Amino acid sequence: MSLSFTYILKVVRSLFFKYSQILIKSNKVILVLCLGFLSFAQMGSAQCDVTPTLALDATDPGNCLEGLNIEVTGNCTTYRWFLNGVEIYGETSALINTGAYGNGDYKVVGTGGTFAPSDTSAVYTVLCEICGDGIDNDGDSLTDCDDPDCAAYLGCTDCDNDGVTDDSDYCLCDASLLLSLNTYGCGFPDSCEFKVTDVVTIDTSGANYDPSYITVYILADSNGVIVDTALIPEFAITTEGKYMLVAINYEDNGSISNLAIGNDLNTVTADCYDLSNALTLKVCPEEDCGDGIDNDDDGLVDCDDPDCAPVAGIDAVIACVNEDFTFTSDSTIIGATYNWTFGTDSSPATATGVGGHSVSYSTCGTKEVILNVTENGCSVSDTIYVDVIDDEKPIFTVPADVTVYLDASCDMDTTTTQIGVPTLVLDNCSPSPSVSYNNDFTELDECNTTGSFERVWTVTDDCGNDSIQIQTITVLDTISPTFTLPVDITLYVDASCAVDTTIAGAGNATAQDDNCGTTTTDYSDVVNTTPGCSSGYEVERTWTIEDDCGNSTSGLQTITVLDTISPVVTLPNDTTLYLDASCFADTTIASAGSTTVVNNCGSTTVSYSDNVGAATNCDSGYEVERTWTVTDDCGNVTSGLQTITVLDTIAPIVVFPNDTTLYVDASCFAD
Repeated sequence: MSLSFTYILKVVRSLFFKYSQILIKSNKVILVLCLGFLSFAQMGSAQCDVTPTLALDATDPGNCLEGLNIEVTGNCTTYRWFLNGVEIYGETSALINTGAYGNGDYKVVGTGGTFAPSDTSAVYTVLCEICGDGIDNDGDSLTDCDDPDCAAYLGCTDCDNDGVTDDSDYCLCDASLLLSLNTYGCGFPDSCEFKVTDVVTIDTSGANYDPSYITVYILADSNGVIVDTALIPEFAITTEGKYMLVAINYEDNGSISNLAIGNDLNTVTADCYDLSNALTLKVCPEEDCGDGIDNDDDGLVDCDDPDCAPVAGIDAVIACVNEDFTFTSDSTIIGATYNWTFGTDSSPATATGVGGHSVSYSTCGTKEVILNVTENGCSVSDTIYVDVIDDEKPIFTVPADVTVYLDASCDMDTTTTQIGVPTLVLDNCSPSPSVSYNNDFTELDECNTTGSFERVWTVTDDCGNDSIQIQTITVLDTISPTFTLPVDITLYVDASCAVDTTIAGAGNATAQDDNCGTTTTDYSDVVNTTPGCSSGYEVERTWTIEDDCGNSTSGLQTITVLDTISPVVTLPNDTTLYLDASCFADTTIASAGSTTVVNNCGSTTVSYSDNVGAATNCDSGYEVERTWTVTDDCGNVTSGLQTITVLDTIAPIVVFPNDTTLYVDASCFAD
């Protein structure tokens, strides 16, 4: 018999890594010291509601080994932390862990908030023992492992009391570091967990090793001597004894040493590696049945040991009177003998072998069936009681509830092809139970004889036991009615600005038809106005035809309404105007007259343009041809011509010179 045992492997970092934590902390302190100094006077702009104070976090104060948790109060937005007067850059929250920075005087300066009397806290001094440096760092006269600060330091603990501290021991007791949790801690178990026929498998699903490194699994004896190695977490241990399992995770094969069978596990090393703690186990031989010895050290000898005792079990059966059914052992053991007795009125009464054995009973009642199995001189038996009776109803899966639809002729198909039939029809005795159904159409009382009705399915076995299940069938009418839309149409407003957009003027839906019942016709209008034209618009008329079951069909008719009637204009009369003494004539509408306009709809706009022509042989007289234009808001236009004549009828005024006498000069000339 081969068993597979699974353990959980958690590979942990090496001792080098543990010691390197101290170096990391030291380097971080050095880095902080190199970042420069900033005087508290330079932080005068920082503001808080109250003066910040420092204290250990009451919920989680921390410890010296992993760092203390110092908490600040002061209601500032953020904080600037200082160690020995040097700012710790990157620390701005209200909580700091000193594990990365070490001993010294801590202060904070608050930033943001309302001005307080002081925004700089008092000094909080951290003084912890640094484990392993040989110095009394905290001044309590206790050094390293003698100081309570180092109580959990692996260089001070020896959980298995073997004289080797846990930082150097391959057998750590911290459950979080174990290859697999077991009940034996770091010691070796006294009881047998494994047999020499077992394969021991380590579950590495939770391992934290470096996947870029090489991982080797090591099997060592109780003295730490390597007896086997493997690249897979599995060992077939064929020799009894006590063993330990260890995993090593290392960088390259060139640096590994002493990883060989026969070497001490403690001598295995590499340049860069992680070595897990040990998992311990005990491997025992198989029980030798019949020798009177507890070979596998489990406290049980020979036939009392489950390793020797055969297994007897009978598969349960359900029986009907006078029907054949089969008995079979639920285990098969090579070399074992099987003896059956089937109880009263059985045929046959007995049998040998695993089975199956075909048996029938001529009478009802409870039958005792016994199976006796013998192996290696050890015998076990199993007894079951069979009730020979058929009072079980057949079972079946009712067809799923379905929905059928009325067709174009208002008919529905309720045949089993459409509706379905029961499936998985089973009975404990009858191989082919009968299947029947009946319908109850009384619930089809909705529109067009729709609704739902129940089909009652009945399955009956040969003994009259029946099962009933109900299938619900829903009948729907989903066919929408049809109709013919009225055509799109254009209508015109009359002289009174009226237009008939009712069905009398715009047309009606026709040829309404439905597969089952009656229909109703309705429409709704959406009016879209024409920008700038108050009397012209478009009607989107949605026609809807609906039958008795709410199925509907819709269509859109477009009705365009236009105003094409131009305004009626009365022009001013032609007129003659006269230039005044200043040679001016007023040709505006105040003197020349204006139009009178009548329009059927909406507003109008009146404008005119003049064409001035000169009068013949008269510089100051002229004629104006005034073209009047009247436009309504739908763009209909009426134009007309008015003639305005401008005349100059004022004679010039002349001042004659006085009468005078002139004399000729010596040359007989007079000017």
